[in-house]
Amino acid sequence: SRKVVIGYRDAEQVKNGLEWTIEADGWLVHNDGAAADTLLEDGELVEVTIPLTALTTPLAENTEFTLEVKPQTGAVMNLTRTTPPALEKVMDLN
Repeated sequence: SRKVVIGYRDAEQVKNGLEWTIEADGWLVHNDGAAADTLLEDGELVEVTIPLTALTTPLAENTEFTLEVKPQTGAVMNLTRTTPPALEKVMDLN
């Protein structure tokens, strides 16, 4: 089972346990050299894909939302963003 749970919340809804994936080429920075593993460590960078198809109300324009990354132990990391005035099918919300 997964050791990290990702949740979503906005003014309309809260969803816990969203599906997420890391593609084979999703590891952007490894500090393990040839012995790369699947544990995100200090200095490493990975791209995580979180489809939001489980949302009751889809994301709309100008919506503030938060993704909650909840590890098995340790602190929760909140990532809060606001969608732009116009949405495309795929977007990078830095």
